[in-house]
Amino acid sequence: MKTSKKQIGILSILVCILLVTVSFAGCAKKAYPQGQAPTKTGEKVKLDVVSWWDINKEKPLQEIKEAFEKAHPNIELNFIQVPSKGYYDKLLTMIAGGQPPDIAMLAMDQYPAYVEKGALTCLDRWITDDYKKDLWPVALKILTYKGSIYGVPRDLTCNVMYYNKKLFDEAKVPYPKEGWTWNDFLDICQKLTKRDGSGKVIQWGYHYAGYPDAYYDWLLQNNGGFVSEDGKRCILTNPESIEALQFLVDLRYKYKVAPTPEEAKQFGESSIAPFESGKVAMFTGGASRMFSLTKAGLDYDVAPLPKGKRQATRVFAILWVMPKGCKHPEEAWKVLSFLGGKEGQQLVVNTGMGNSALKSTDNSKFLTPPPANKKVFIDSFNYGEPFPMVKNREVWKEIEQGLDLMWLGKQPVKEAAEAVAKKVDMLLKE
Repeated sequence: MKTSKKQIGILSILVCILLVTVSFAGCAKKAYPQGQAPTKTGEKVKLDVVSWWDINKEKPLQEIKEAFEKAHPNIELNFIQVPSKGYYDKLLTMIAGGQPPDIAMLAMDQYPAYVEKGALTCLDRWITDDYKKDLWPVALKILTYKGSIYGVPRDLTCNVMYYNKKLFDEAKVPYPKEGWTWNDFLDICQKLTKRDGSGKVIQWGYHYAGYPDAYYDWLLQNNGGFVSEDGKRCILTNPESIEALQFLVDLRYKYKVAPTPEEAKQFGESSIAPFESGKVAMFTGGASRMFSLTKAGLDYDVAPLPKGKRQATRVFAILWVMPKGCKHPEEAWKVLSFLGGKEGQQLVVNTGMGNSALKSTDNSKFLTPPPANKKVFIDSFNYGEPFPMVKNREVWKEIEQGLDLMWLGKQPVKEAAEAVAKKVDMLLKE
């Protein structure tokens, strides 16, 4: 049977309609990789937000929920607490089991492992250049993994030098100020260290703990570190790293201006207990330390860290991420956009959760004393460096345990560093 030109025309139109339909179906699949269609206008969506915080006890989460839901009445945030012990294993199990939350809290040191496991949704299609420009450079560096972004900042924190003003005043020693050096620091430590009649030290100039995050700043300032920039080898055996570690060990065992681990135990288990006791003049820490110190009524202030070969401080971030396979990616992005954007980051500052990752945030509430010199935290982001991010979390366990004898003064620095580096190199290859 012959087909008329009219029939051919109709058939062509039908084919085109079919092709367009298939094309849109394909686009929908790309936009909604989990096969979830966009929520109908006016339909309320409940999003699960997993964190190690209990919303019933954490006022910042309560204020975030209230502010977001007021701005987005069609979205309800259902905060779910997963205990910090086993948190990351539980989160991975939820994602692998096909029951991921829509949003999750993630520490930056876990970020690479989750990306490598394919557990996070890439956010590149939503992130704008204007947003990147407003981020502190160190924040953008933290968020970018192998050229892509998979999370937004909850908050940032950097290390500064805390000092007891009373102890400085009693010793008639000027307070630390911008531009001071390692030599200045050592000189001040020696002036603030006191001994009794028998020669026993009863007051120290400085205290530090032996876990990697507590002393990484000193490695940075001396152009050293834990791992190479490409994350493929341990650099604790580099001369710059050895020199920084030796400086710290000498503070305890050569100059005796910092308490040994055994001496520090008398003040309690907390890493800042020696400072809180009033028997240590200085320690290195982030903004979260201010709450307990202010509550304890200590007369203290903060200063930039002393400068070594360069000015540097480590920056750590907690992130909000969208797990792969979440049910409502478009709505989840609205949450992430709020949390990591101007409104959410302003709440971070106003609620005392931490420091904002955005340069445009109004920090006036954070800067309210005490202490008087809080601006140091903000200024430090200009020269801050991210804490190293590696795929294998066992690296940090190996470094902490492997250097234990060194911190106890029972193993030479170079010997300890070489032994640890061999094991860390193997872990980095896994």
